[in-house]
Amino acid sequence: MRDRQRGARATGFSPWLVALSGAVWLGFGLAAIAGLTPAPPVGGPARWGIGLTALLTAGAFFGVAVRLCQGIRPAFWLGMFLLAGVALVTLLGAFGWADVLILLLHLATLALLLRDRARYLREPAQEGGKGR
Repeated sequence: MRDRQRGARATGFSPWLVALSGAVWLGFGLAAIAGLTPAPPVGGPARWGIGLTALLTAGAFFGVAVRLCQGIRPAFWLGMFLLAGVALVTLLGAFGWADVLILLLHLATLALLLRDRARYLREPAQEGGKGR
């Protein structure tokens, strides 16, 4: 079963952009927890909620980047869902220059993943003529 989920090891630029998105969310999460974000000041529980949500998002991006490099095929779909979801949420909130840059990063990564989808979704090679 696990072999059916593995494509060829995928290397390229897309996993690095996914990891960059993770780094951005990690920085935002830490800044939010420390109260260093330019957003309106919010109290303790809300600030921690925003920060922890951003840290979870960063972890998801880092996990997807690692799994893309390992050739785990479901990582492609998870990455597409994560990038599209975060891009949509970015559009729904207050929109400033930082949001434009983050949105462009996510859309560029989404476009690269779509362009290279054959690399991430390719079937594993059959070993020694065995298999179906």
